Amino acid sequence: MICKECGNTKNRVESYYNLQCEVKNQATLYESLNKFIELSEIQDYMCESCNKKVDLTKRTMVGNTPNVLFVHLQRIVYSFDTWTN
Repeated sequence: MICKECGNTKNRVESYYNLQCEVKNQATLYESLNKFIELSEIQDYMCESCNKKVDLTKRTMVGNTPNVLFVHLQRIVYSFDTWTN
């Protein structure tokens, strides 16, 4: 996470064995993986460096991959409006 005010970065390293990739409106697995790692904006996050609520940019990076990696393709999208898949 990167603060837009002061530029402070906060990193977290996690081990993983699976990735959840969205397939809706994606033609290939490569496009799904690109969507998984694309930047996202978070608003009103309390920055520890600025000591105030700021907007920040969040990104996911894939580091060392495990020997076995499960790729979960999210094919079913549940609609809370119609209560259907």
